[in-house]
Amino acid sequence: RVAIARALVNEPQVLLLDEPLGALDLKMRKEMQLELMRMHRDLKITFIYVTHDQEEALTMSDTIVVMNNGEIQQVGTPQQIYDEPSNAFVADFIGESNILSGVMIEDRKVKFTNTVFPCLDKGFDKNEPVDLVIRPEDIELAEPDDPRAQLAGPVTSSVFKGDYYEMQITANEYEFSVQVINGKPEGQRVGLIIAPNSIHIMKKLRIINEVKTEISGENTVYIEGGEFTHNCAGFSKGDRVKVRFPFSSVELTDYTEEGVISAKVTAALYKGSYYQVILRTEEGEYDIFVDTKYEYSIGDEVGVNIPAEALEIELMTEKEIKEEDEE
Repeated sequence: RVAIARALVNEPQVLLLDEPLGALDLKMRKEMQLELMRMHRDLKITFIYVTHDQEEALTMSDTIVVMNNGEIQQVGTPQQIYDEPSNAFVADFIGESNILSGVMIEDRKVKFTNTVFPCLDKGFDKNEPVDLVIRPEDIELAEPDDPRAQLAGPVTSSVFKGDYYEMQITANEYEFSVQVINGKPEGQRVGLIIAPNSIHIMKKLRIINEVKTEISGENTVYIEGGEFTHNCAGFSKGDRVKVRFPFSSVELTDYTEEGVISAKVTAALYKGSYYQVILRTEEGEYDIFVDTKYEYSIGDEVGVNIPAEALEIELMTEKEIKEEDEE
C-alpha cells in the first residue's frame, strides 16, 4: 500500500505494477485485488499489471495480453482469452483445459481420440492437423451406455474442491479432466458428452520441426550446434539445406552428456495421452518440439538425439538462402 501511494503521489497517467501481490497470502491477495480495482475505477488512469496468476488476470483486467518468451500470443478481453484461445499455449496458461491433437475432417467435424465429433469451427483445410481445447466444466457425465455419450471410461481420480468435484477419466486411452457438481467414485465407469459448442479448434503452432542449416560432413548435418548423422545421399559439405524431423522422432535423455546436443525445456503441455515439450539450446536460434510419454518440467536440462532415419533433408533454393542471409 505504501509503495502504491508513493507511485500515485506523482499523479501518473499510467501505473506499472509488476506482480505487486506475489508475496501476499491468499486472503490478503484477494482483498488487495478488490482495492486495486476500486483505485483503478476512482483514479481513471491506465494500470498495466504483470502477473503469472491466471485467476488474477481474468478477475482484474479489461484487456489481457498473453506473452510467451517475449512474444505476444493473444490480446483480448478476459472472456475472449478464456473462451477463444488463439493457440495451445494460451489455452493451457489461462484456466484448466483439456488440450488434445486432432484432425479437421471437414468444416464443423473434427476427429480426436479415434472418434469424430461435431463442432462449430470451419475454415480449416480438409484433414488439417489441429489442436483443440475442451474446458473441464464443459464436459457432461452420463451413464456409459447412454446413446448421447461419445466416449466412456473409468474414473481414475475424484477430488472434492468445495463447490465441485475435479475428476480424471480415461477414455480411448486419453485422460480427460472433468469438473462437475455431483462427483463419481474412483473406478466407476461413466460416459462423456461433449457438445459441439464445447470444442474450440486452434491452429497448430507447428506440425513438424524444420531447421535451415548446412551439411557439415560426408554424412553429418549441423542442427543447433551439434553434428547429427543422416542417411541422405547427394549432399556435399557446406550445402545449405532444410532439415525436417517429426516431433515424435526426437529422443530425450536426462543426462545432457548422452545427447548430441543439450537443451532446456521452455514449455511443457500435456495432451491427453502424451506430453509435448519445447526445447531451446544454448544457441537459442530454433525451438525444437518433442512429443514424449515422459513428463518434463520447465527448466529441465536434457540431452537430445535424433535418429538418422528421421531426418529429411532438402537443398535450399537461392531465394531461400538470400532471405535467410538477410534475416
